[in-house]
Amino acid sequence: MPYLDNSNRRLLENAVLSARDAAEAAATTALNALAVSAQAPHQVMTPEQRKLRVVLRAQMRRLGGFEDLVQACAYEQWHRMLFARFLAENSLLLHPEYGTITLDECVELAREQGIADPWDLAAQYASEMLPGIFRPDDPLLQVKLAPEGREALERILEGIPSAVFTSDDGLGWVYQYWQANRKDEVNRAERKIEGADICAVTQLFTEPYMVRFLLQNTLGAWWLSLHPDSPLRARMEFHKPEVQHDFSAWPDEVDGLRVLDPCCGSGHFLVEAYKALLAMYREQNPDASRAALAVRPLANLFGLELDPRCTQIAAFALAIAAWKAGAPTSGLPVPNIACCGLPMGATVDQWKDLASGDAELADVMGELHELFANARDLGSLIDPAAAGMGGLFRMDRARLMPHLERALSRERSTADPASAVFGEAARGALRALDILTGQYHLVITNPPFLLTSKAGDVLREFCARTFPEAKKDLATCFVERCRAFACAGGQYALVNPQNWLFLTGDRKLRQKMLKEQTWEVVARLGPKGFHTPMWDFNVALLVFGDRAPTAEHCFVGIDASAPKKPGEKAEVLREAAVGGEAA
Repeated sequence: MPYLDNSNRRLLENAVLSARDAAEAAATTALNALAVSAQAPHQVMTPEQRKLRVVLRAQMRRLGGFEDLVQACAYEQWHRMLFARFLAENSLLLHPEYGTITLDECVELAREQGIADPWDLAAQYASEMLPGIFRPDDPLLQVKLAPEGREALERILEGIPSAVFTSDDGLGWVYQYWQANRKDEVNRAERKIEGADICAVTQLFTEPYMVRFLLQNTLGAWWLSLHPDSPLRARMEFHKPEVQHDFSAWPDEVDGLRVLDPCCGSGHFLVEAYKALLAMYREQNPDASRAALAVRPLANLFGLELDPRCTQIAAFALAIAAWKAGAPTSGLPVPNIACCGLPMGATVDQWKDLASGDAELADVMGELHELFANARDLGSLIDPAAAGMGGLFRMDRARLMPHLERALSRERSTADPASAVFGEAARGALRALDILTGQYHLVITNPPFLLTSKAGDVLREFCARTFPEAKKDLATCFVERCRAFACAGGQYALVNPQNWLFLTGDRKLRQKMLKEQTWEVVARLGPKGFHTPMWDFNVALLVFGDRAPTAEHCFVGIDASAPKKPGEKAEVLREAAVGGEAA
């Protein structure tokens, strides 16, 4: 499907900005009706409402306060409607008996079943397709918006053109626009950036040409090294055969290949990598069924994200890509994507209580709490191996998960609904831990760009202590973190600030990287590389190999800094003759 043009992006931006205002107003009214921020429930509240209030208050404490809860509720309410339309517009909204249904048919079915809100029914159908994303037990989705609030959101949703929902990049733009006002608010406040503000300030949808350039000169180049006559070569418009790759540490088959985006945002790199891997599986297995092949790339792909909402969007984007490719609409594996920025509202004792008396598991849960205590600031910068978490590695993961699941099951059956909130956070932390402790053949990402001088104490001090040569900018810290994620002989590719390639203050980082790592590609984009107008800084596309360089090695250099529009820069990357410089 095509990418959105400027006209549809503007329409989508206006719709999403309006939707956030309307959703937050409606959520505030609904949460006040449940007395969530009050000291006591309203006398007229039903037992079900009182029980929901307790869960929501626990969620509020974990998130940080009432306004945080309002924002989370607004997001969930709007996005379940938005996701339902994404499914419907792609003929993927399925009734368990009737098959594909439209939103109009969903309204009719809701009326027949006496359900006031047809979006509840659409979310129910969606949850049966992918329960890891659409959770019917989510307390924020059990909040009932007043009719006028729901109708306002419906009008906004109906005004978004169909092309947005069938485009390749609609989901990515949706979240960037959702964060736009929050980003402006944080920047105007001129406060230190920490916690949830990091996502709001740094969220940036990666341009398609950047994604394809980096993937084609890493993953694509690996495939062509194995299959030089592959017909896929004709699709790789950005591939540069002059790059001196060494794929000796990579597998010889697609099975077993591991690709990670540690700052996956709305999943743009992961979706494009999925498409590339699917084409490789099809070439490798021409007689296999379409449905079976469509599922297989999901096992190759891993994602981490600071923002739990982006985690949901990325998983949804991968699911849609798999369904469009022919994957079965029921029983699809939940993608290997986890939130590594979970807010830890519980105490260490509450986490240990999840072990239900198992002393060894209690120790591990205590270490988990310590590891993720600052997760909202550090996200995928967290390195369990470097942190010396002994118990986490002594306990076999296959044994740890059943223990935790049984503990969570007991917690959910207790009379205190708040414990389930903390239990879900613990399970999410374990999924993130699995990915954080992994090693990958390719690590590819557009990390957050943030001068650490503008960051809060936790993040600034962590970067200074852990990445002393790269500490000036969060994006350059991720160069070193991606290196740690890569297996020996693996590759890592990033969108990164261009200035560390030449500024005096970054000399130690350059020297370290030039001595210890193999530079594969440096493509200078300069300013104006993004369609988003406020991002006018100089950027570069970089590919490194996790191995020491040889004296004869040359890296490929491309200068696309002169053009002032993303499309023109893409054309330079596509057509330019490349030059090598001794590493």
